[in-house]
Amino acid sequence: MRTWLVFLFVALAAIATAAADTATLEGKWSIHASVGGSDSEALCTFTQKETVLTGNCADNAGTFELNGKVDDKKVTWSYKTLYNGSPLLVEYEGTWDPTGKMSGTVNVPDYAVSGEFSATQSK
Repeated sequence: MRTWLVFLFVALAAIATAAADTATLEGKWSIHASVGGSDSEALCTFTQKETVLTGNCADNAGTFELNGKVDDKKVTWSYKTLYNGSPLLVEYEGTWDPTGKMSGTVNVPDYAVSGEFSATQSK
């Protein structure tokens, strides 16, 4: 009986570890950013293949392709949007939690400003 319980515990632990290892950023994320005293909202849709992120982010200027990377719980991505008709690069760097939360910094190198972002995964 004791051997069976040990086997069951080891099997459940292996299943839980495998489930944690397969967590991805795939899907839609609502992004709230605060940069240079201005708040903004974007909806980003991520596709993840191993460590590579692709997809798009939609903000008040339109929908733009993104490229990024995932390294364990660290995530980075960027996209070019428009500001007053001119292209503007937006770069995100943060950490994510498989429960559907993300936070970190957002940089706008064209204007030398940065700020913070938080995100929740849409169900």
